[in-house]
Amino acid sequence: HPEGAIVEAGTNVLLAVSAVSAGPMVYQWRKNVIALTGANSSSLSLTNIQPQQSGDYSVVVSSCGSVTSLVANVT
Repeated sequence: HPEGAIVEAGTNVLLAVSAVSAGPMVYQWRKNVIALTGANSSSLSLTNIQPQQSGDYSVVVSSCGSVTSLVANVT
């Protein structure tokens, strides 16, 4: 599961997950349950973070089924 962070504006945050499956995996990162366009890898890099990027981040990993990570709060 990704880990949340409390950071200062202008810094970088890397959220990452690790998953294992016999088939190919598809990742979809979300912020406050809304899918983030283009955020489709096992990690999500937030660079030069600003206050409006604060929120609850999670990722849905799909293969033969799907699972949603726990929420990582970024403040």
